[in-house]
Amino acid sequence: MNALRRLIGEARPWVVAEIGVNHNGRLAEALALVELAARAGAQAVKFQAFRAERLARVDAPLAEYQRRNLGGDGGQREMLRALEIDTPALTACAARARELGLAFGVTPFDPRSLAEILPLEPDFVKIGSGDADNFLLLEAARACGRPVIVSTGMCDGDDVERLLDWFAGARERLALLHCVSAYPAPAEDCNLLALAALRREGVVTGFSDHTADARAACLALALGAEIIERHITLDRAAPGPDHACSSDEADLRAWLAALAGTRALLGDGMKRPMPSEGDTRRVARKSLVLARPLRAGEALERGHAACLRPADGLPAWRLPGLLGRRAARDLEAGLLLNESDLREEGP
Repeated sequence: MNALRRLIGEARPWVVAEIGVNHNGRLAEALALVELAARAGAQAVKFQAFRAERLARVDAPLAEYQRRNLGGDGGQREMLRALEIDTPALTACAARARELGLAFGVTPFDPRSLAEILPLEPDFVKIGSGDADNFLLLEAARACGRPVIVSTGMCDGDDVERLLDWFAGARERLALLHCVSAYPAPAEDCNLLALAALRREGVVTGFSDHTADARAACLALALGAEIIERHITLDRAAPGPDHACSSDEADLRAWLAALAGTRALLGDGMKRPMPSEGDTRRVARKSLVLARPLRAGEALERGHAACLRPADGLPAWRLPGLLGRRAARDLEAGLLLNESDLREEGP
């Protein structure tokens, strides 16, 4: 089994609680978010590793959702500097995550940041949608030897093909997440059927959920998503770019409960009678009954039999295989047929 399959194991879905920058640059909040994820029932936590000057130019503007959530018109660098978290803090978060049984992942935004977090031995490296075409970072991620999860927000089919080409020979370590890079993502833009296109590529697939509720994640699970990611926060009203579109603990628990309910509804895909159907099956299915008397030695014909409830004798589907067999003795009309009533052959 490859490293990525070992990592996600049997969990369906394997839930990544995306802490991102919702720690506001403070270790205490970062650790509290790790603990929140564990209490709620996620399988993994993920942070972001960057330095503002390596991520954005001086004149890089804020996205509209960032301006809206921050209530200001500053630039990206100003925002990003306040959200940086250093390697010692990430080290403490990784240790706490592992104490709590959570996998630990990091999204680096440049090759140097990736190199700085690799000594932490992250369980996986995540590449955000904004870097899904960043050859320098993807090349470094491919070479790092860790499982790599790539979000494909803002991507088209050509972008996905390039990703797959760049990971040729290492696809067993690659997962692709369908994603809509809007915060929150409008329901009409979710395009969840795109998951099918990703699944056809033969890699692990999933969904990075930026929607307002659990519906999209539940549908993604039904469509085969194995990994589902959700942003989390201690306070959705806190100042910052991502808090408003993240789940607090109560929302995360409800979101996870909806996924668990969906998983229960999906079952294992094997068609079989279920325990709850037992009583109905017994009274609604039918048994073979003689519609008229049958003399000893007389062959059973189609007109001799009827199918009547309940299912306490030979099942109705057996009739074609019994036609032509002869009565072992005189049989009266209304008799519930049994194997011993009919001979295999002979006059």
